[in-house]
Amino acid sequence: MISEEGLKVWKTLQLPPQRTLLEMMRASHFMGEPTPNLLKAICNIATRLAAHPNFMYYENLDEIKHEAVAQMIQHWDKCDADKCGTSSNVHGFLNQIALNTFQYCLSRERAQRNIQADLLKSALDGTLEFYYRP
Repeated sequence: MISEEGLKVWKTLQLPPQRTLLEMMRASHFMGEPTPNLLKAICNIATRLAAHPNFMYYENLDEIKHEAVAQMIQHWDKCDADKCGTSSNVHGFLNQIALNTFQYCLSRERAQRNIQADLLKSALDGTLEFYYRP
């Protein structure tokens, strides 16, 4: 169940129409750098994904969003707008980068949490061993 606050965030974030997203990608390729409108769309994609019920209750959500935005900005030029054909492919490309970043950050956090739990358990038992278990 989505909370009221999450629902407000979900509804207020308006992604640009798909047609203009394709146009923004083409303009960015022409200029050689992302346009301000494309950067705004990238931020909106990350914020909207963060408002999804699967991710909205994590503590370090802002850090994950910032990393997703950084990854999308780093890889925006790998999407060839002329070969995409439709702008939904551009949106799907950026959304998949953000989703993969979210999942990677959460798995990294889970591994760190497991290491901390093992260290705490072994410190309490009196047998402190250092090893890594993902």
